[in-house]
Amino acid sequence: ASFEKKGDYFGETSLLVNIPRTTSVKTFSKTLFVTVTKMDFENFLKVCPIREAMMNVMKERMLAKLTSLGIPFLVGVSEEKLRSLSRTAEILELEEGDVVFREGEVGDRFYIVVHGEVKVETTAGSTSSEPQGHGEMKDTGIATKNIEKETNDNSKRKQKNIVEVGRLTPGKYFGETALVTDAPRSATITATAKSVILSVEKESFHKIFDKNSQLLAEFELCVLKGNSELIHVLRCESGTAAFRDYLREGMAEENLEFWMAVKRFREIYENCEGGDDAVVSIDEAVKRIYDDYCDPSSDNQVNIPDKMRTDLKKKIDSGEVNANVLDESQAEIYKLMSRDNYSRFKTCEAFKSLCKCTDLDMNSVV
Repeated sequence: ASFEKKGDYFGETSLLVNIPRTTSVKTFSKTLFVTVTKMDFENFLKVCPIREAMMNVMKERMLAKLTSLGIPFLVGVSEEKLRSLSRTAEILELEEGDVVFREGEVGDRFYIVVHGEVKVETTAGSTSSEPQGHGEMKDTGIATKNIEKETNDNSKRKQKNIVEVGRLTPGKYFGETALVTDAPRSATITATAKSVILSVEKESFHKIFDKNSQLLAEFELCVLKGNSELIHVLRCESGTAAFRDYLREGMAEENLEFWMAVKRFREIYENCEGGDDAVVSIDEAVKRIYDDYCDPSSDNQVNIPDKMRTDLKKKIDSGEVNANVLDESQAEIYKLMSRDNYSRFKTCEAFKSLCKCTDLDMNSVV
């Protein structure tokens, strides 16, 4: 970063957060500075309420610096979007032993380490009651949540078979799974030294994508990776194409085509404005799907139970057609693909390529 205009300022982080300098600053030419000590700055804030504005600038600069370190889903995001994200972000000051969150808790935020270090621990075996005691962070106007202190009860730690799986330093992130799923936290995160972390809430992060649902679908795959379900692949156009190619090799492409045909039918039905012509069109669409994929004589017949096939035919013949008439059959085929095809698809190179965050085109988030 460079500061070239009169009135540009730097060094505000150390006035607002008790951490060492996070960058080095050098002059390129003869320069005149106005310097403000921390004590003078605190006194100034008492008569001029600009703390919130300064905090926003600091968070914006933190995000910009972290983006330059290569956090995949922030690289390429426009300055305007980063600025908006920074306003809703929280800065948490941690002491050694402070617990950010515990394994098993439900999360709605992800975190980026700005300064210090945190450790990642997982639990195996039997569970016991969680340790008691909560510690509050200093009232700096920065954090608004309580951080739980790590237990020193080694017997409980041994009983729970706590295993440290890694440590995260500045520029590293954690908790990103909470951005795309409501699954419980899979690990406990604890500060190993005085640390500062940036916290971003799920709803605020999703605003980055606005109406770009395809980019969000790609992001979900990048985050979930091997923990993703088939539906995450089917929400993504590139994922659907890759899965279709895989099924074609195994002569099972008709399952996906049927699932997609039902999805398109439901969208058409829900957008239908009514009228006799629309009713005829809807009935024809259902009959076409049945003839193409469910009729026993079809070359692309999908494998649904005979009773389900018979019941569906009766509904179509009697005119009992609605938006959900094909739902049961679609769910059956989805279950079949998940069980028989998707588990094997996840082991192939095509799936691994889908999960590479480096392929995310975040420059389209403007």
